[in-house]
Amino acid sequence: MYLFECYIPIKMKSKRPIHIIQIFDNSYEYGKDEKSFSERKEKTQWYEKIISKSGYIENEKLKLNKSKLKFSSLNNINLILLIDYNSGSESEILEKFKYLKIFDYADHQFSNELKKHSLKREFLNRIEYIKTGEISLYPFLWKCFRFESSNLININLIWDEWEIGLPKRDNFKLCALEANKPIEININGKRDFSMSGRKERTFIERNFIIEYLGEINEYEFIKDPNIEFEKEIPKATKRINLLKELF
Repeated sequence: MYLFECYIPIKMKSKRPIHIIQIFDNSYEYGKDEKSFSERKEKTQWYEKIISKSGYIENEKLKLNKSKLKFSSLNNINLILLIDYNSGSESEILEKFKYLKIFDYADHQFSNELKKHSLKREFLNRIEYIKTGEISLYPFLWKCFRFESSNLININLIWDEWEIGLPKRDNFKLCALEANKPIEININGKRDFSMSGRKERTFIERNFIIEYLGEINEYEFIKDPNIEFEKEIPKATKRINLLKELF
């Protein structure tokens, strides 16, 4: 883990232990021209290392990028997802993970330089790097997963046509998370609509590596919005392959 900027930490202590889950997202949406796996293999291959803007644990202390966190206090939560992307740049994240909408391209193209700079900041702020929640009282939902707490944290599949597409899947328990045992989950589907109406068929491939990092009581907020960390993407100890042949 390396820091590429100097920073001033703000040290704090949580009222109760907080579960930390690291998620690496390598999801991809494509059209019928890339339906063959050989045609999109390079785009879905896992990197060995990525540049992260979320946070990390060092010496049993969580270090969080304050600029990517929506709340100033962690006292009312006991779960944090650190979300990082299998990507080489934030511009690539915007494109690959569909944070840009059709009208965003037109707004950017016909704006002056000052407005373009402002729009870019707005677009980058859409990227989700940190998700917080409460898991002890009720399940926590994120994308197509439901996290539940028992002796271990369980991950359940929750089918959603927008997130996964067709065919419809049964909801069921995928796995239980054990500390420092990353699990890879792959699932795919197809979608024949967009949020704005009918469109050409889109194929969806959701690829995640999920690792439970344990509990923390101490954390630091890093105030520098330009802070970056280098992370190695771990090799999964188990793979849950739910990929289907799509027609």
